[in-house]
Amino acid sequence: LRIDNAGSGYKLEVTAAGLASDTSAAFTITAGAATALAFTAQPTTTTAGTALNPAVDVTARDALGNPVTDFAGPVTLTITAGTGTSGATLAGTRTVTAVAGVASFGDLSIAKAGTGYTLSATNPDIPGATEGGSAAVWIDGCREVIEAMPLLKPAMPQPKPDPAKPPRDEK
Repeated sequence: LRIDNAGSGYKLEVTAAGLASDTSAAFTITAGAATALAFTAQPTTTTAGTALNPAVDVTARDALGNPVTDFAGPVTLTITAGTGTSGATLAGTRTVTAVAGVASFGDLSIAKAGTGYTLSATNPDIPGATEGGSAAVWIDGCREVIEAMPLLKPAMPQPKPDPAKPPRDEK
């Protein structure tokens, strides 16, 4: 018998042919030790230089994928090497302490527009912590494109009509 999912209120029922069945008292299965970090909220396309949206959440998980709610270690995010635009950096609070197993990053941004950015999550006590790769992030370059557009020149001032000359007929 094996129960993979942490939870409470589990009961076992025993049955056998010709005998009365019986049910155990309710019991709880708790998560094991944290062995992986998983991105549980990931940003979507975001404008360069603005906070990643939605905020990034990283959850500690045990070997069976259960959230480890008593994990309170530091989690650090970085741009995965070789992804996104060369020379881009992750700004904001890059290391936070998990609360109830979840590290929430609400003020991260990347100033360089590009596609293919991925983030990696690490914790010193969980080797190879990022589960299933990384969180994909696309930074929309619209802001940079708009900032690079030339300003429109104002229209040349039109001469004021001379009341002594009648208007010309353009036919």
